[in-house]
Formats: sequence, structure tokens, C-alpha cells
Amino acid sequence: MLELQPVILAGGEGSKMYPLTEGQPKCLLPVANIPMISYVVNYLEKYGFQDFLVIVQSEYAAEILSTLQTYSQKSSKFELIMLPDEEEDVGTAEALALLKDKVETDLLVVSSDMLTDAPLHRLVDTHRMYDSSLTTMFANRVEVHTEKETTKSSKNKTKDPNTGCRDIVSMESTENRLLYFTNEGDLEQEHFVIKKSLLKKYPNLKLQTDLVDCHLFIMKKWLHTYLCANINRFESLKSDFLPHVVTKQFSKQKKVSAIIEDSMYIDEKEDKDQIIDKKDIFSYTEKDELIEYCKEWSGYQYHCLKEPIKCHAYLTDDFCLRVNTLPSYTYINRQIEKLQTTISPTLKQPLLHKSVATNPDAQIGKDCLIGESTTIGGKTNQPTTDIQINNDNTTDKKTKKYVKSIIIKKSSIGRHCKIGANVRITNCVLMNHVTVGDGCVLQGSIICDNASILSSSTLSNCQVSTGQTIKENSTLENESVVQEEMEFEDDDDVSE
Repeated sequence: MLELQPVILAGGEGSKMYPLTEGQPKCLLPVANIPMISYVVNYLEKYGFQDFLVIVQSEYAAEILSTLQTYSQKSSKFELIMLPDEEEDVGTAEALALLKDKVETDLLVVSSDMLTDAPLHRLVDTHRMYDSSLTTMFANRVEVHTEKETTKSSKNKTKDPNTGCRDIVSMESTENRLLYFTNEGDLEQEHFVIKKSLLKKYPNLKLQTDLVDCHLFIMKKWLHTYLCANINRFESLKSDFLPHVVTKQFSKQKKVSAIIEDSMYIDEKEDKDQIIDKKDIFSYTEKDELIEYCKEWSGYQYHCLKEPIKCHAYLTDDFCLRVNTLPSYTYINRQIEKLQTTISPTLKQPLLHKSVATNPDAQIGKDCLIGESTTIGGKTNQPTTDIQINNDNTTDKKTKKYVKSIIIKKSSIGRHCKIGANVRITNCVLMNHVTVGDGCVLQGSIICDNASILSSSTLSNCQVSTGQTIKENSTLENESVVQEEMEFEDDDDVSE
């Protein structure tokens, strides 16, 4: 596999995961107390890759590089490619074009938010077997609905909660040919068009909406060259470039006259070769003498053998999840056993770090992860009062000792956190240096670095961004506590 150049897309702002990404990049968000991008690097290292190109935002470059070096299992080399400091977001296709002068082989491109235990060599085998121009991995959708979403009235039970953002895919099973690919959100109209020529060639074409694009794919070097030369036409890999290539594989090469006639770039200084170079994808395809020799003597006679542009797919039955939304982030942090046993066993850590200081009365579930130097069950002088009603309708107040009861279930708690007494934490993610005061109840919430939840507060299905403080006796439900109000578009994260 070393003939492939691995590229990690880690420059996304993570707008769908706001406010968790307020002040920190998505790729460094902790998943079971390990930065998310570390799982991707560990996954690729397992298959022998040790020389990486990583596309990042310049303001987080030093922090990301330090993280990569810390969690690398094989002392890999990382070359960081900085996104330009511009007000407008840079799309994934535009980001990949930044590698124009650094690519010498075919590319293995992966998003920093992709967690999987699928066998990577199966994807590579598919790419090699069919001499594919573009080979991508698909997986069955992982349902990550919250409890609130699954308890809707029976009236809404039949509605697919993924409607509006589903991938529409068609694959031919005989040779794993990728025939059609788009995302529902990218359709300009309610219907889509499939060419008659494609239906004639593949009359049993079947469209599926239950598969997801893993954003893990291999592309030929010439295809990357074509992307760089035509970057003004593409912004997103998933929305623009990949569907374009999948469609083009069934087109015919244009004649020179037609290219010149259609060209938007004609001027007196340009010759015909330059115009063709900018407009026709077929002019970029390359022939390998050894591959051509094998084709000539091969008994394999399917469609893909004869065509210069070929897109194929590998469908895995293994776990694969893109952690690019709040529900998916909450879900993956509950899969501690899967993360430590199948997805990335080399990053395994103790569920309860040996440096954790915990009160003997604390009840911590086996499905929890507690990071180093965290303290659970601090001292308190706060009393509780019992009110007793006597037979003559008078009342007596009795003060009793405060009970230091702590219950933590199905939660991930980071490093250097301070958890007070009489606290309940269920289905939560607490990042590093978080303080939770006495008597707090947290349910289904995500608390970011250096946040403080003061005593006797109740949070349900909330997100608290970095450094925020929740006042005493607060009661919050389905709220995001942020530093400032920000507006985001509904588009996909541009640089993943």
C-alpha cells in the first residue's frame, strides 16, 4: 500500500458540532478522552502508512502537530498543509488542490472525523483489481438517534430522521462499479436524472439510500491533476467532484472542435492543446504499459476493462461512523468498549485512571471512562433539612448530615476534572479541566474544556462551550451555552 500517499482532511471548522468547536478544531475534540484525529492516524498506521500530509487551519497547526506526534504509534512523519487565512471557508476540493506540487503517487484521502474498523486492504484490493480511477468506501448507516428522537409519537415513527441528508448510491455487484452517487441535500430539484445510456448498459440499476459515504477514497494521480487544473469548477469533494467523476466515466471524449466551441477560456493567446487541457477530463487519463499488457492477455471481459475512467466502490459490513454532528459525537463517546477493542485497541486506556481520587461512596458504572488526575466527591459543609409533620399538625425541622452520594453512568470524563458531592452524571461527555459543583445533575450533556457548573444546577441535553460558567441553582434543558452568538450555513463542513 506504500504506493499511496495518505492525506488527512483536518481543516474543517465543524459548524454542525457548534458550540463544541468554539475555540478548538473539530479534529481535536476528544473521543473517549483521545483526540479524534488520533484514531484516524492509528488506523492508517496499522496498514503500514507512516508519511502523512495533513490539511489544517494555520491557527491550530502547532497544537495539531503536537497531538499527532504524541499519539502516533510508529513515530510517523507529518507534513502540515495550511489552509489560506481567508474570511470565506475553503472547500474540501479546494483544500486538496493545495497539494498540487506535493503529490507523486495515487492519493488515499480520509476525513479526520472518520472512525472505523473496516479492513482498509479491501478498499485497496478493489482499487488495484479494476485499475480504478476512483475507489470509495461505503458502509451501512449507524443509527445515532437520541432518546428524545426515538420516543416520538406513533405519527412520526415511519419518517426517516435522515431525510434530507441521505446519500443516494447505486453500485453494480458483479464488478463493484459505482454507477451513481449524490447526496439528497445537493439535489437542486426533487427529482434526479439518470441517463438512458447508463440504464441501457446496466438495466438492473438499483438506487439505495441506506448507505453512507465513509469519506475514505483512493484517486489516481492524474485525477488529482485534473482537479487542480479545474479547481474553479469544484468546491466540495463530496458534493461536486466525486459525482462529476462518477458521471464522466460513462461519457465519451469530446472532439477537439466541440471542446473549442464549448470552452469558456478561449482567447487569442491560448492554443487548442491548452483549451483541451482545461476542459476535457479524458485528456488527463494515463496508460500504464504493464496494466495494458495485463489487460491484453486477461480473460476478464467486463465493461470496466475497456473504459479509461472507472469508478468503483467497496461496501463494508464493519462499523464506520463519521463524527460530524452532535448526535454522532454523543453516540461514539458511549461506545467505549468498541473504541478500545475493535476500532483502536492500541490506544486503549484504563477505564478508571490510577491517579483518579474518588470518594468511597461514589457509584461509577463499568461503562464509564474517567481520565487522569480527576477528583470525584469533594468535601462539603452544606446540610440538608428534614421536615416532619406531627399529629397536632405542627412541624419539626431536623438537620442531618449531608450525604456524599455520587452516581456516574454511561459517561466519559476527561483529565483534571473536579466532581463535587451528591452529583448525578448520566450519558454525558465532560472534557478536560471541567468543574461540577455539589448537588448538580447532568443528563445527556456535553461540557467542554475549562467549563464550570456551579452547585445545585441541573442540565439536560445541553452543550456548554469552552470556559463557560453555569451559575448556581440553574436549570437548563436543550440549550447551548456559548461565548457569543454565531451563524452557520447548513452546508457540509468544508475541509472536514
